[in-house]
Amino acid sequence: MKTINTVISIRPKPLRAGGEENDISGGLDIYKNIAENVITITISNSQQEVKHEYVQLNSGQPKNKRMKYSKIKLIAKYLLLKLIIIDPSMRENTKLKYCKKVQEICDLFPGAIIVNETSGMFPLSIFSKHRISRSNNFEPIHCFRENIGLKKYLYFIPKITGVLLERLLSNVFVISSQDLRYYKYFWSPKKICVVPLRNLVVANKNIYFDENNVEIYGIAYLSSTFNVKHNSDGVKFLVNKVFNKPEMDNFVLNIYGSKISSVFSKKNVIVHGWVHDIEEIYENNSIFLAVFGGTGQQSKIFEPMSRGKVVILNPKLVKNQNLVSGTHYLSASNDIEYAKHILDSKINPIKFQEIGRNAFDYCKELFSYEKNLNTITHYLNIS
Repeated sequence: MKTINTVISIRPKPLRAGGEENDISGGLDIYKNIAENVITITISNSQQEVKHEYVQLNSGQPKNKRMKYSKIKLIAKYLLLKLIIIDPSMRENTKLKYCKKVQEICDLFPGAIIVNETSGMFPLSIFSKHRISRSNNFEPIHCFRENIGLKKYLYFIPKITGVLLERLLSNVFVISSQDLRYYKYFWSPKKICVVPLRNLVVANKNIYFDENNVEIYGIAYLSSTFNVKHNSDGVKFLVNKVFNKPEMDNFVLNIYGSKISSVFSKKNVIVHGWVHDIEEIYENNSIFLAVFGGTGQQSKIFEPMSRGKVVILNPKLVKNQNLVSGTHYLSASNDIEYAKHILDSKINPIKFQEIGRNAFDYCKELFSYEKNLNTITHYLNIS
C-alpha cells in the first residue's frame, strides 16, 4: 500500500550492471510500490551532466512549473558544502548545476524524501529536510585496506569525515550488520538500519530452489572489476595456489568481471570478462568462491546463495552474519582447504545440494520482500 507521496532517487550514471547498479535498480522497484511519485536524478561526472526523469507520477505533473528556489540560499548551501566536504568522491558530485537541479525538483515537490543511492551522492540530499543515504560499503575501511603506507591514511581521513557528515545529517540504509556496527561508532540523532541488497529483495519473490538439480557443473569466481586490489589478489590466489595443483586439473575455474588480464588463462582457467546477463553465470556454475574481504562481498556471497548455490569462502567474510560453516557455506582459510572442498564436490554431491538448500532458505528470510518492504517504508516515513 502506498503511504508516501514523493521519493527522489539521486544516483550516478550506471557504468554497467554490477552489484551497486543492481542494488539501485532494486531500490527503484521498491519505491514504485510504496510512493505515489518517484523521480530519479542521474548524475554523470564523466559527461558533466545531470538529468531527471518522472519514473512514476501518480499525483499528476506539478502545477507550478516556475522554479521558486532562492538563488542566495542555493549559493550559500553550495559554498557551505564546498567548505566542509573534503571526501574526493563527495566533492566530485558537489557542482553548482547539480545542486541547482536538485533544488528545483525539491521545490516542485515539497516534502519529498531524497534517497542518495551512494554515499558519494550525499551532499546533494541536503536540499531536502527529509533524506536517507544508502551506504553500499563502509568506505574508510575499504580505502585503508586497499592502500599501503602513507597513502592509506591520505584516503582514510577524508572518508571518515564524509561518514561523519553522512551520519550526523542523514538517516542511513547500511548494507550489512557489520557496516551497521561501523556507522554506530559515530553518534547521531538520525536513524540507521540494515537494508540488504535490494535487487535480491525484489528477486526474492520469484527465485526458487531446484530440488532435482544435484549435478556439480561449474566453479566460478566473479567480481565487477579486477583493478581493485582485493579482487586481483583473490584471482591470483585461486589461479596460482588452488587451481595449479595436479589434482585440480579436471576442474575448470570460470572467472567473470571486467579489467582482468588474459594471462590468468590456463588449461583449467577460463577468463570470461564482463558478462552482461548475470543469469548466464548462475546457469553455468553451481560452486562460487570468495577469498579476500572488501567491497562487493554481498554480491559475491549472497547472490549465489540466494539461488541455492554453494559458496566456498574464508569465514572472516561472514563473521557478523548468522551463517554456520558446513550448513550454509563451506569454510576455507587456505589453498589446501579450497581444493579439498572442490574435490569433495564430485564425491558428495548430495551434501552440496543440502548446503545449497540451507543457503537458499537463509537468504529467503534475509531478503524477504515483505519484511524489507516494511523496513524501508517505515524509515522513509520517519525521514
